[in-house]
Amino acid sequence: MKSQRPIQSRRLAGLAAAVAAAFALAGCMSLAPPYQAPALELPADQPLAGPANAPRWWTTSGDPVLAALVEEALAHNRDLLVAAARIEQARAALGLARADQLPDAGLQVEANRSRDPVLFPQIINRFSTQLAVSYQLDFWGKYRDATAAAREQLIAAEANREALRLSLASELAQTWYGYQADTLRVAINERTLAAQAQELKLLRRRVAAGIAGEFELHQQEAEVAATTVTLQLSIGARERGRNALGILLGRTPKAQVDGALPEGGEIAGLPVPDSLPAGLPSQRLLNRPDVQAAEAALKAANAQIGVARAAWFPDVALTASGGSASRELSALFSGGPSAFAIGAALIQPLFYGGRIASGIDAAEADRDAAVARYRQTVSQAFREVLDALAARRTAQVVAQAEATRVAALGETLRLARLRYLSGLTSQFELLGNERSLLAAQGNLVEAKRGEAAAAVQLWTALGG
Repeated sequence: MKSQRPIQSRRLAGLAAAVAAAFALAGCMSLAPPYQAPALELPADQPLAGPANAPRWWTTSGDPVLAALVEEALAHNRDLLVAAARIEQARAALGLARADQLPDAGLQVEANRSRDPVLFPQIINRFSTQLAVSYQLDFWGKYRDATAAAREQLIAAEANREALRLSLASELAQTWYGYQADTLRVAINERTLAAQAQELKLLRRRVAAGIAGEFELHQQEAEVAATTVTLQLSIGARERGRNALGILLGRTPKAQVDGALPEGGEIAGLPVPDSLPAGLPSQRLLNRPDVQAAEAALKAANAQIGVARAAWFPDVALTASGGSASRELSALFSGGPSAFAIGAALIQPLFYGGRIASGIDAAEADRDAAVARYRQTVSQAFREVLDALAARRTAQVVAQAEATRVAALGETLRLARLRYLSGLTSQFELLGNERSLLAAQGNLVEAKRGEAAAAVQLWTALGG
């Protein structure tokens, strides 16, 4: 008997040739409209001084404690872990979309046993194996457009994570500056309370000696009580700030209670360019992660129009199969009876009750909505920069004015104490000067916090 292996080899080669022909038949057509970036009315492009790929602001903030906290938050924050999972979902969706462009192949092996009614009671064992390949011709670019949409959705997910990283770094910096400000207020109130307590002690001695009256004593006692309340409120605010930092850092409840946080010290200034151009850095803003995510979502919606339009056109599927069968297992792999088949199927949509047309309308509406969201995102980016520039200018002026005020009130209090000890002024006037200085010191702390926060706001608005 002549061996059937050459015949099977030729047929399997024909099967491979059919699959290759299927790939060649699928053209490069796409029914998606050509993508065009929406027209935007932008100011003249005048980028900020410095390289476009400058390091993130927290790495050059001059505050190593803040930089370490930001890196810890970026590594453990739960919102970022969710964003990372969404990226993996988008990557898996892209893999599924790509798989639709490839042929499906499967190997089927069967074995069965039967009793022959003629040759009874002989038992007959039959074995067969078959390789089946199917491929959906992508004449109209449906699967390519679906893959393009999935790819843009992955890009959008990655850009959204980067935008979340910048937002998280900004929020953590704002919380850190607030925690530092509360710590400074606690220190100011502690010093003030200690000074008032010492003055109360001296005043009681003067009352006992008949030099001062009960009225002045009760005034001082009221001031000490008021400062004690202010101190406790500052301590409570500082503890709430500490708890907020723990959440942003992604720490567990146990770590929030048992873990240590750095103590808040002087608020470090964040370096910014000495001068900013009159025009906005247009190209830099278009590279912001949230703007890139909005454009990627727009491109994905544009590609989905091609997927929806392709539903009007027929699907063409190619199938091919080849294998062998034998009553003996050994003969199955040595060249038993073989079979080979190749075929094609065409399915043409006829009537779907307006479903296809509605699907196209929905895809085009999604694209139009994505255009509007993209334009809105760009407009919001420019607004945030304008707001940040204004806030920075205001914060600088306020901080300078508050520093001048604290210095002047400090000198006023020094002179008031000398006048009080000399009997030239009343205790009421002295206490008024103390209250004014305390309020000015608190305002200066808040002004410094606002100045540092405005710098973070500016860098965040510029895309980090």
